[in-house]
Amino acid sequence: LMHFLQSRCVTYATGGSLNFDLRQLEQQLRREMSRPEITMELRGFQWLGENFGQSDLKQVIPQKDLPEDVMKRIRSELKLPSLANACLQRVQMASSFIQKSGSSTGENAGNTLFQEYLEQVLQEAPTSIPSQVARAEVRLWHLTAFERLLKQVVNQDPMDGVDPAYKTELPEDIAQQLEAVRKELPHQLTEVLASFAEYQLRSTYIGRDSNMIDTLRAIEDICDDVAAMNAVEEHLPAGILMQHWAATYQLLKGKPAAAAKAAAERAASGKDITCRPFPMTLWWTKRSATLARFPSSPSSGATASSRCPRRASCQRTGSSCTGRTSRVRIASRS
Repeated sequence: LMHFLQSRCVTYATGGSLNFDLRQLEQQLRREMSRPEITMELRGFQWLGENFGQSDLKQVIPQKDLPEDVMKRIRSELKLPSLANACLQRVQMASSFIQKSGSSTGENAGNTLFQEYLEQVLQEAPTSIPSQVARAEVRLWHLTAFERLLKQVVNQDPMDGVDPAYKTELPEDIAQQLEAVRKELPHQLTEVLASFAEYQLRSTYIGRDSNMIDTLRAIEDICDDVAAMNAVEEHLPAGILMQHWAATYQLLKGKPAAAAKAAAERAASGKDITCRPFPMTLWWTKRSATLARFPSSPSSGATASSRCPRRASCQRTGSSCTGRTSRVRIASRS
């Protein structure tokens, strides 16, 4: 506006005075103010290291499972989590590019080698995938299965990025019900819980007090399988809500969150230390050497009749305790 004022609305009169054309300036201001506001919107794309929700890859390219022998060979080459993580980043970036571009070269697009796609489309190096088997066997219709395999190698917990609203512990009675019917639920339920949580539960746009079964009915990966969905509706306890999503996943995976948390707290406080009876045969075998190296004396505190300093703690926790001292521990090191 200042540039327009200086170039179009100012004239120099005699004597060096300035004349301003305020009517023309007002007209220009009206034109500028009547224009619609420009809203900047960047097209979503997932680069390396970025995480956000994404649509289903199979909507663009139908997905297939990796053969079992190929999965075993890939695991043998990608034993280190660092290598698997580097490969996982390429898979996620390629999947995001395919989804956001929505491009497919026809019915045989999925038959394209993943390494070939990285080189020709994403301009990656020929050795960007640190697995010779993966470079030769993984194709675009294997990306979902390949990503799942890599996450297992990396050992990443899919619940790490879930919003705390979905991490409430299960009530004890509902947890017991779920534990009782765990074998009756379909095996792919844990994979569905993990995948949906990783991409959709990073924000709280789903009500935490809504029933989990209602959300499961809208997930194609399980609702398309009639037998699996019927098993879920029949056996999943009715009291499980969205806020119990992470706890349900942990229990179905065989790692109840409450038990893991309690074990961590006991380890941090030192209350999980228990004194166990030392095998008498080994104690008598080492007895001579122990007495020769560490003679008994009332002041040494290493005699068999002394009391264990952790005895009181063991009695509080209900653990078995011999009430003996460190001579047993000394004997085990001799």
